[in-house]
Amino acid sequence: MYAAAACFRQRLAGEILQGLSVENGRGLLFFPSATLVLAFQKAPHGLWQMTARPGTRSPAPSGQAAFAAQHLRGFHLDSLNVPWADRILRLDFRRQAVDRKMHQWTLIAECFGGHGALLLLDGQEQIRWSSRWDGLESRQMRILPGATYHPPDSPAQMNSSGDTWLQFPAPDLQQFFFPPDPCILEGLMRERLQDPCAPWYRHARTDRRMICYPIPIPGLPGQGVCPVEEFLQWEENIPPLLSAASSGAGPEAIRRMERRIERLRADLRRWESVPETCISDAHALFSLPDRRHDGGLVKAADYRIDGIGERSISVPSGNFLHAHAQELLKKGRRAERGRKKAAEQLQQAETALQHLRSGTPANPVKPDRVRQGAGQGRKMGSGIEHREIGGFEVLLGRNAKANDWLTFRTASPQDLWFHVQDHQGSHVIVRRPSGSAPVPDSVLLAAAQLALQHSTCQSLAAEVDWTEVRHLSRHPQGRPGQVLYRRFQTLRVRRPGSGHS
Repeated sequence: MYAAAACFRQRLAGEILQGLSVENGRGLLFFPSATLVLAFQKAPHGLWQMTARPGTRSPAPSGQAAFAAQHLRGFHLDSLNVPWADRILRLDFRRQAVDRKMHQWTLIAECFGGHGALLLLDGQEQIRWSSRWDGLESRQMRILPGATYHPPDSPAQMNSSGDTWLQFPAPDLQQFFFPPDPCILEGLMRERLQDPCAPWYRHARTDRRMICYPIPIPGLPGQGVCPVEEFLQWEENIPPLLSAASSGAGPEAIRRMERRIERLRADLRRWESVPETCISDAHALFSLPDRRHDGGLVKAADYRIDGIGERSISVPSGNFLHAHAQELLKKGRRAERGRKKAAEQLQQAETALQHLRSGTPANPVKPDRVRQGAGQGRKMGSGIEHREIGGFEVLLGRNAKANDWLTFRTASPQDLWFHVQDHQGSHVIVRRPSGSAPVPDSVLLAAAQLALQHSTCQSLAAEVDWTEVRHLSRHPQGRPGQVLYRRFQTLRVRRPGSGHS
């Protein structure tokens, strides 16, 4: 990384920083001639050039890097060094203000993987922003707001000039130095830095894999040279030259993935331990008058599609019924989201583990996008229920996406639309073969009762709005299934078996 920093320092000296963004453990620095990648957590770690995006317009400051991006934008790159230990980069930026005062900011990239960080220092070397902060319970507590920056302790050796730290070569190459001789390493580095952007040396390792290194390794046979532009280019798919050494497909990567799968399974068990009846218990409590409860079981009506039952709900002592219902509702919805997310992540992790064990690429080919038409209609058809009432075809949406598809893709403008008022629920559509055909009151009442049955309303009776589909429009900021309408009529209906309105 020392040689890479020297090369980029020579290429980008004095250029203006146009923008900064932080994503997926990487810092992207946008310069007029190139985009630098500081991979402080994303493997392979280090300093790279994203040649596919030179001159790309820098994004607007947003997210966690907004503070650093706003303060560094427009500053000139003054120096790019590795002053302390290997895998710690220091980028100094300067700019002369209108009052001719020189302002300075420093960007530090500690490329340590999971413990890596990106830090912004002011002119007094105090930390003003960081991608992560140390907790007060940690041992070192180096990275704290307003603290003076100190690099972590490192076993690196210092050369004779006293101004540069030189880290010993990569661990898998140390076997070729018997014993390690700092003088030999220092001489090779001095020779190397006379032309830091010259091609790197391609070597054959004992495991028959190739690796590039900026200096010739004594005792390791050379196999030609590698252009530095090729080696220092960042790609989302790691180049083949690095895949053997940096892809992480070894035993340690497999163990990390196995530990991740164990954590995800524990999370899934924790979410599955939450009763699935929390949401229905909450709706049942909302149907009761609000009052403070002395503790114990509360009896509430359980309105189901097949009739009315009774539900027993445990309420802590001293809680109001509706307040406890709110807690149950939040708990149930949070558990639903947690179960879904944990199951998806667990499936992805198990697939990745299979790829790691077999050595096959873990990047599946994304299928082509299917045009929203007949194929999407077949998919949505599973969420639409068909019924027949009084000789009229009645359609019912069983989820939000099916509601949206039914109302705006399936229904005709003259069809009738029903939905319970002020509650979530299914869209009910009554088909009219001809636009002016009258619909009997019995069919209207049955469709309204169907909308009440398939809703979150737990009351014995409720108001149901109905109108023609041509009077509906999608909510501009709403989720799928949310509609707007002005011209409508309202029916107050009771659940089947409870009498008619």
